[in-house]
This record gives sequence, structure tokens and C-alpha cells, in this order.
Amino acid sequence: MKKLILVSIVAMMAVSCFKNTGYETSYTLYADFSETESWFKEAGVKDSVLIVDAFIYGPLTFLNAASSETAGNDADGGWALSQKRMPADVLFRGEGGAIDPDLDALLSPYAVSDTTDAKPNGGKEIFLVFHEDEAGMPEHDIRFEQSSVGTCSPTFAFFNTTIEVAKYFRTKAAEGDYFVVNVTGYSGSSQTGSVQVVLADRREGKNELVTDWKTVDISDLGSVQYIDFSIDARLSAASPDEDLMYFCMDNLVASVYIRVYNE
Repeated sequence: MKKLILVSIVAMMAVSCFKNTGYETSYTLYADFSETESWFKEAGVKDSVLIVDAFIYGPLTFLNAASSETAGNDADGGWALSQKRMPADVLFRGEGGAIDPDLDALLSPYAVSDTTDAKPNGGKEIFLVFHEDEAGMPEHDIRFEQSSVGTCSPTFAFFNTTIEVAKYFRTKAAEGDYFVVNVTGYSGSSQTGSVQVVLADRREGKNELVTDWKTVDISDLGSVQYIDFSIDARLSAASPDEDLMYFCMDNLVASVYIRVYNE
């Protein structure tokens, strides 16, 4: 299994091996993925998208169904790290939905529709892109690696659409279409809580579309061992070969408590 491991986000914890001693700590995890920039260089990535079957960020593992043979090349279900951005305001040039033909060719399912950037692929900010792939998904999408000795309680995360989803809802979405991300926490096989994130909505006369990072309170997930994501979407005007089951996430915040006791 090909894994990338980041340890700088959380200081390594030294635990005494003597009897009747241990270690107890609590901290807030800020997973903004900024420290992962070196991974792109180490992996020789040239397309600003890095896909591996698992990468560890602090106490969390983010998973993808990609096998070791295809990791880094072929997309599959789960998480990818991306630096791609195509601001929706730039793509449509602010002219009532007219698409800039020169930019249309640069679209990617891994590009965020972040309107805060001044130009396409501007900056080096790194974020996550989730792909729900019918061909294969990991058993779980995020795993808390220290669940046997601690707890992890997510509190907030940023969500956004990809530019291709934004393009769909700006150009051809029909009444009744929508795009919703369901987030579910688990402890073992028991559900700990769930959160629903609406990224686009054309139901009941609405015309909502997120094209900037949306801060979402995910504290209802509770104390988790795993976090799973699924997309509930109605895309009635999408072509049969059009895969729009992607969304973006960044700045995951969680409260972590660890207690190790040596008897």
C-alpha cells in the first residue's frame, strides 16, 4: 500500500514504558493540508492532483480505493489532494453565464470553483477533492488512527463545489436538481451522528449554488472512529458519460483527546 505520512501537524508523543505511568493530552487539530506541498514534488506530480490509496495527516488517514498499481495516475473513489482552481467568476466572465472558450478547455473534476482567487490555478493552496465512484470506494473515507486510546470530535470543515459541478448548475441544471453531501460519523459499526451539506439547490424555486468555501458546523458527528461521505444529487440534464460526483473540502477542525496508560 502506498501511503504518505505527515507528522509535522501534531508533535510526536513520547510515552514512558515504565509501569503505572502514561501520557494524557488534548489538542485541536487544524487540517489545512498546507504542509503537503512537498508531496507533489516527491511524487513527481505535474498535473496539480495527487491520488494515493491512503495518506496520513496528523491522527487521521484519508483513503482512496486506488490500488498501488494505479495510485497517482488513475482516479478512483475517495480523496485526492489538489491545487487546481478555476474561479467561476473568471470562467463565466460575469456576462450572464457566457463561458470563456479559452478557459473551458482547462476544466477538471479536481478544480475548485473558488471565486476568491484572481486567476485560474492561482496560488499554491492545497485542498481535498472527494470522488464518489461506482467502480470502487474504500471501506471508510476517513479513519481516526488512535481510537483505541483516544477520541476525535470533528467541529468544522470548509466545503465547496468543483468547477464542473458549478458549470452544470450555471448552464443547464433543471428545476428540481440539487447536490447534497451527506457526512456520517461512526464508532465501530454504530453511527455517532450525521450532517447534511447543501452545495447546490434548484428545488422549490430555489437557485442556490456554492462557489466559495462554505464553513459548516460538523459537531453533530460526535466522537468518531470513522467518517464517511456520500453524495445525494439529482442531475437531470447531465449526459450519460458526465461524471459530476465530486466535491471539495478543506480546513477540517477536530478536538482530539489521547490517554495512554502503562500498567
